[in-house]
Amino acid sequence: MADPKFFPKSKKLTLEQISKLTKITLPKSINKNRVFSDISTLDVASQDNVSFLDNKNYIKQFKKSKAGACFFKKDFENIAPKNMIPLISTNPYHSFAIIANAFYPMKDITAGIHPKAHIETSAKYDDTVQIAPGAVVSSDVSIGSNCLIGANTV
Repeated sequence: MADPKFFPKSKKLTLEQISKLTKITLPKSINKNRVFSDISTLDVASQDNVSFLDNKNYIKQFKKSKAGACFFKKDFENIAPKNMIPLISTNPYHSFAIIANAFYPMKDITAGIHPKAHIETSAKYDDTVQIAPGAVVSSDVSIGSNCLIGANTV
């Protein structure tokens, strides 16, 4: 689902890994070793994808989705497609975000300030921050620990 220009190919996750990361209980009859290769929106998902439903406006796409597994609230279990593995969640969007981060983890940042970054003297940051070339950090800005300020960010 992610644009390969910006994100490297995703890693694969088993249902058991997905269950542990999101703290959800899988249906007992499901193969916990089943592997999923990516995340996707409901309308274009395939059997190898995990998707989510968190808005009633997408019920039509949900009913037609070919997603192999999907996070949704228990209320929608009776209308889920037959071949879709239900990943019942009290907060499907949050569960999906956790999995998205697992499929596409951020690169570790290398702390430091690029010499071509412009940082006002009143800006506050610690030695865990990375500020890339061309970034502009204005006065009285406070940057949290382990943050990455990308190239040409203002």
